[in-house]
Amino acid sequence: MTVRRIMTPISYSVSPNDTILEATRQMRVHNTSMLPVTEGDAFLGLITGRDVAISCVAAGQDPSLCKVKECMQSNVVAVTPTEALHDALRIMGREHVCQLCVLEDGHIIGIVELGQLALQAIEVSALSQGPY
Repeated sequence: MTVRRIMTPISYSVSPNDTILEATRQMRVHNTSMLPVTEGDAFLGLITGRDVAISCVAAGQDPSLCKVKECMQSNVVAVTPTEALHDALRIMGREHVCQLCVLEDGHIIGIVELGQLALQAIEVSALSQGPY
């Protein structure tokens, strides 16, 4: 099974020049704790709620003035949609991350999270056990 089958498609993003206030509003609208950062068609990185808390709020910056580019992560761990689920899980473990960006032709098309992989592993395990 591949990442494409369980990933959450992404059709929204923020710009590096958006304010942290706008980014957090988008997080609320999309019910997510992270947003892709794009400029035009180019994927630049991610901004997470943790990035906002540590790099903006705890640093005493004003979220209405602080820009996404000041707090975002540029070096993100990514996979392709054709990556096998067990390989995605290994990558998460090796890189100590709980989510992976899914990139296709340099564009972000989705996110796969540790919880999604765990649920899939449980389902596969239950199926292989057979009926009780």
